[in-house]
Amino acid sequence: MKLLNRSYPHPVVGNIVNGSPDVPGAQFQAPISQSADRQQIYLEITPVCSSAVLCEMMENETAKMVLHVECSNTVYRKAFTFSSLQEQNFGIRADLLNGAVEVNVFIVAAKDLYGYQVDGASDDYGNAAFALKKGDVLAVSPPFHFEVIPGQDALKNVGAIMQIHASQSEGDLPMQIQYGRDKIIVVLSKPDFRNFRLLQRSDIAKGLLAATVTLPALMHALYYLQENSSEYEEDNPPLWVRVLRRRIEYLGLSLEMDKLEIAQKILELPVRRALVDSHKALVNTDLSDE
Repeated sequence: MKLLNRSYPHPVVGNIVNGSPDVPGAQFQAPISQSADRQQIYLEITPVCSSAVLCEMMENETAKMVLHVECSNTVYRKAFTFSSLQEQNFGIRADLLNGAVEVNVFIVAAKDLYGYQVDGASDDYGNAAFALKKGDVLAVSPPFHFEVIPGQDALKNVGAIMQIHASQSEGDLPMQIQYGRDKIIVVLSKPDFRNFRLLQRSDIAKGLLAATVTLPALMHALYYLQENSSEYEEDNPPLWVRVLRRRIEYLGLSLEMDKLEIAQKILELPVRRALVDSHKALVNTDLSDE
């Protein structure tokens, strides 16, 4: 959500375009601190506004402060509104966020406004007064970014760092593995992808999918990580790299070990689960034929 460095039709406190602030005589900032436990992600917002006009508008409820939280991985997007500039504390369910999260805090008009002027505006605006619609942005604070890495229980489901896509090409193609910033991307041929989606709906096929798709993809990722380990020594490596490293450490394993063994332990013995699930399916088929 881009709020800064935009050309608004009216002066916006905190906005800067090409190094020039809309309102050099006033500031709006909303520092955010973030913490978490197993159930909640906690955000603490401490807004500071030096514009007398905006502070008065907040007091008489002609303006309101908005906090917008967005997570691209989970498609979570929600706006929270506040009627005061006091410190705000609240929580978001931890299972709603995964990976990169962006938080924006801004002030908007709570109603249609006519003849709007803000103190400290750039000389470029002169004595101009503006007609604003409800929801128009009046002040912006720099965005706050943080990342949510699933807890150890959630990491048992490698789906947290793996996505299955259909190939853009036609024909019978082998499975391919690609690596994004956050996810391990498994690319299946279009026929295989259709069958994968059908089997996903069946609980009894989960073990089979883990052994035939997730296991080899995870082994590939482990080999890839070991071979390219020097490239991932940066301060902020991809999410899937950090998650795998944490899981390997948590299980008391080492990336130097046999990759098949590591992958099976991370996935909690998928071959055994595949065989058990297949046996159940066979027994159910035999019973239905009697």
